[in-house]
Amino acid sequence: MVAVVKVLVTGGTGHIGNVVVRKLVASGADVRVLVYDDRPSLEEVEVERIQGDVRDAEAVSRALQGVEVVWHLAAVIAIDGDPKGLARSVNIDGAKTVAREALRAGVRRMVHVSSIHAFDHAPHFETLDESRQRAGQHHPAYDRSKVAGEAAVR
Repeated sequence: MVAVVKVLVTGGTGHIGNVVVRKLVASGADVRVLVYDDRPSLEEVEVERIQGDVRDAEAVSRALQGVEVVWHLAAVIAIDGDPKGLARSVNIDGAKTVAREALRAGVRRMVHVSSIHAFDHAPHFETLDESRQRAGQHHPAYDRSKVAGEAAVR
């Protein structure tokens, strides 16, 4: 008999997140999704939905009850800047909140999904992998928020 794994996905209604959710469901996982704003991307998928914000420790803690694995994909994409600070708040503070609450809840594994934007893109036309230097102060706000979010999780 195979044990069913209880998984929480943040950002599960997003572009990448809904694909991850579908793959997890297909693998037999019991999937819960922390939903900030309900989008139709998961309408036909059998998952448990919990309304909440990754920056809200109580909501995250509630969503983590009984969870063994967390996939953290929630993010705000802000390619043209971050005038309201939302990308910074979600991408850094949200990541930190999810990691901290996962530790408190005794979650055995957390997968933090970042972005290619966390890396310096130069030199162009060369392989870009995890060994590439991280984006720095001369990069856009979104890129810097992804670097800082990774650091917050670590």
